[in-house]
Amino acid sequence: MTGLGKTTVAQTTSTERFSVQATFVLLYAAADPGGLIADTLVPPGLETSEPDLAVERIVRIQETERRMLGDRYRRAQRVSRRVVGRLPLGDVIEGELVADVYRVTHISGAAAWEVWLTAPTQPLSVSEWIARLSFTTEGSLAARIWLALAAAPDGPEGGQSEAPELYLPFSILRVPDHDLATILAQMGTDLVRLVHLDGSREPFKPSFVAHELAQDFCLREGGLSLLSPRSALDLHCGPTALEQAALPLLITLELLALERAALRRFHERLVGERTKRLDELLQLKRDVADGLEEYYGALAVGNVFSAQATALGQSLLGIDDLHRSVLGRLDTVTFGITTRLEQRTNRVSLWLAILFGAIGTGFLAEAIATWYYHDANALGSVIAWAAAGTLATALVISLLFRIMTRE
Repeated sequence: MTGLGKTTVAQTTSTERFSVQATFVLLYAAADPGGLIADTLVPPGLETSEPDLAVERIVRIQETERRMLGDRYRRAQRVSRRVVGRLPLGDVIEGELVADVYRVTHISGAAAWEVWLTAPTQPLSVSEWIARLSFTTEGSLAARIWLALAAAPDGPEGGQSEAPELYLPFSILRVPDHDLATILAQMGTDLVRLVHLDGSREPFKPSFVAHELAQDFCLREGGLSLLSPRSALDLHCGPTALEQAALPLLITLELLALERAALRRFHERLVGERTKRLDELLQLKRDVADGLEEYYGALAVGNVFSAQATALGQSLLGIDDLHRSVLGRLDTVTFGITTRLEQRTNRVSLWLAILFGAIGTGFLAEAIATWYYHDANALGSVIAWAAAGTLATALVISLLFRIMTRE
């Protein structure tokens, strides 16, 4: 049995002669993780991962991240990773496929779950892989894994969770016995189908296939890196390490998924926020500015490879549009903050005007009263004049301000 699991479609095409080492990383990003897999060592339904393999993988990812984004970004700890566990797939998968689950959490609170599926060496079975990786296909492996992740004790009833903010499968393929030109000549259309998760049998136009393959942003000889709104692909020919060469693209995809989820989180928080207190609006604005660091900082100043992948991903995954929408909402909040500050300043100015105007009138009334009352026993009358003058002035000024503001 080949591919990611059981299949009823016999793979008899010429693609079977290409022997492929395959690893699939399924990225599920959520703006508000809620009760999905609480921060426990091994959540219910998952088994303990092999500790050496899990820790070694995280160390490799962090080291690659440090080289890509710099020590300062690593020290800021804006993104954290931890091992969640191993998801048993015996009820849906034949063979030795295992699913190791990791959680990547952004400082904004958005999170992504990485599910690593390491498949045995097998023929290049594109149709079967598409059926398994498509989230919208009923009973697909991708959908069943998400339900398993969502079935936390405090999650939705029966483990029925809404779809993640972003689902993005990443196919890491290694073909050690053939060169890239041969693969593209015979499998170019199938690779484009895979990166778009197109399970139909309707053929693409040759011009479209050529256009998609030309979007390759891999900088390595014998390599191909493609990205679409539905999937990502990293293909290398020759004896290249299976995972290591794909880690820069994986880290870029992680940050893109987290940034999209964070932007969605901010967008929802910014809707209707004008009714909050001024200090809450100021804190929200600070949170949004801090949360957008990846958009303006890490994602933008990475190496040449990540810059190309980032620019393409921000466009294809709708991050640029979402970012503009968040900035529009943020402008509204900023206007609300400015308006609140102006109102607060005007109120302070009003009370100061009333205070000093009333005090000044009170002193004037006291001076006038001393003209008529020369006896020391008349002190109470002088004070009464001063108090009456102060109150009368305060009332008149308040009334005038109210009339002016109504106009």
